[in-house]
Amino acid sequence: MKNSIKNWFQTHINKHTTLYALRITIGIVVSILIAEIVGIQFAPSTGVVMLLSLQTTRKETLKTIFRKILSLGYTLFFAILIHEQFGTNTLAFSVVILLMVVLSIYLGWYSTLSVNVVIAVHLFITQEPFTHALMMNEIYRVCIGIGIAFLINLGVLDVEKQLTERIADIEDAMKAILNTYADYLDGRSTLPDMEQSFRSFRQSVARGQADSLTYANNHLFSHAGYYENYMNMRENDALLLEHIYLNLKEMADMPAHSGLVADFARHISDTLHIERSTKQWTGQYQEIIQTLDRAELPSTRSEFHAQANLLYVFYDLAKLLEVRNSFLASVSPKQREKYLKS
Repeated sequence: MKNSIKNWFQTHINKHTTLYALRITIGIVVSILIAEIVGIQFAPSTGVVMLLSLQTTRKETLKTIFRKILSLGYTLFFAILIHEQFGTNTLAFSVVILLMVVLSIYLGWYSTLSVNVVIAVHLFITQEPFTHALMMNEIYRVCIGIGIAFLINLGVLDVEKQLTERIADIEDAMKAILNTYADYLDGRSTLPDMEQSFRSFRQSVARGQADSLTYANNHLFSHAGYYENYMNMRENDALLLEHIYLNLKEMADMPAHSGLVADFARHISDTLHIERSTKQWTGQYQEIIQTLDRAELPSTRSEFHAQANLLYVFYDLAKLLEVRNSFLASVSPKQREKYLKS
């Protein structure tokens, strides 16, 4: 329970969320101040337009802004059309709302409804004939609101630095786990309880996945999916590392060639950084396979289980390399140029 509360605070109350909250507050205030300076009626509602136009990522904000501009067009069209027929009474307002809501729902633009209702209310609340000034008042309001929302998202804290730091932490954690396995396999130490290490590792990967999704949505280019793919690779690594641990726990006796597998684990640990080549260990992999194939058959049930578990450990270690190589094969030339140094 204590760890859950701590994790909640770390996830929700941090530098990123605090700065984002400040940006939203400043955006609302600035929108209202600009509206008052320009002389827009009902200036405070400009802050509402800004808030309703703001999304958590640049990509979503741009989509919302595009939809709000188009929906403003048909809302004003409906308002002018109905005003000419019915004036500014409650019936006219209701017909405009009906047309606007139906069209927005048909288009799937639910997020535009609130702003368009605000616009319609402003147009009809005065119970006066529509004028050019009244129409421009609403156009300026929406332009100010969505303009400030766009500027706020341009200044959204870029999580790339946070991602690179998290990647370093994840790789350090993996290295520590692999070295622990290697020490156990060659008899340097006993196998400790790894549950806390796995829990911390999974949490780091999960946070990395959330940050990578934010990064991808805040950048409009396809190469931005690199970090998301990287974190998915490490999620697969987490499952393999836990499976290796379960097999190590089952080993009552240490097989004769466990030292070779320990060396293999250390080699993987040493080349864990995504920019390090793993091709040099292909020969070692084949050598271990041949050595294990030539090993004497176990004479007891305990030796048989230990030998079988050692093979499972070795193959899972090899899968770590396979997962890594599959990820590298999926990296595009543009991603390689931007995210990989060598």
